[in-house]
Amino acid sequence: MDITYYNNDKTVFNYRTCAVITDDKRMLLHKGKNDDFWTLVGGRVQMLESSEAAIKREIKEELGETVEINGLLWTLENFFKLKGNSFHELSTIYSVSLTKGSWLLNQKTSFNGLEGERLIYKWFTVNELKELNIKPSFLKERLMCLPNSPSHIIYSEY
Repeated sequence: MDITYYNNDKTVFNYRTCAVITDDKRMLLHKGKNDDFWTLVGGRVQMLESSEAAIKREIKEELGETVEINGLLWTLENFFKLKGNSFHELSTIYSVSLTKGSWLLNQKTSFNGLEGERLIYKWFTVNELKELNIKPSFLKERLMCLPNSPSHIIYSEY
């Protein structure tokens, strides 16, 4: 069971984990089919599951890939509105590595993962990241220079 709590007053608590996936020249992002913004690859943490296990599971489910976790980059408390709901989202954001020869590394255009057309994936160069609508928006700047040690971020788009 995903760790998501919907309250009657249109407030939502969500526990999410994400991956920064790079090939040293590009970064992999995804977006919902009907969304106008891009996000880091990831998903919800399940009850009694560590965030590290969750990001490995999410990438395996969505892309069929086994990844290695390089380290935690950020913990994030994110406050935002989406589709009429107010969210309080707690996220862990990890740097991960793909295995050598991963089919993902050969993708040159947008593509779908194993879950079909629900999510669209695409590699972007650093220069392309500057022009994208990325959520949460603070990531656009932070993805340009990844930290050497983890930090805690509290971010509100209200």
